[in-house]
Amino acid sequence: MKLCKTYFDRQGRCDHRLALVGKRGHKWTEVVVFELPLKVIKVANRVADGFDVMPESMVKRAQKSARELAQWTYGGSKRADVPAVIRPFLF
Repeated sequence: MKLCKTYFDRQGRCDHRLALVGKRGHKWTEVVVFELPLKVIKVANRVADGFDVMPESMVKRAQKSARELAQWTYGGSKRADVPAVIRPFLF
């Protein structure tokens, strides 16, 4: 799991966001974008290669803040309340 600064054109908007980069497939990389609500999006591998990687020490803190956002968005404090798509990035 990596924490990256992203800049890409998504839905007609050019965004600067923090993102947790997860599983890399043959063509696509799964990314959790830090916005409300938390979203898992698929990004082409060539776009994901251009992300600026943040220091490894910041990943745990980012996961903690993402967990807090997920609890605030989806309610409850249990792991079961968070959608299954987002769970691998947070826990």
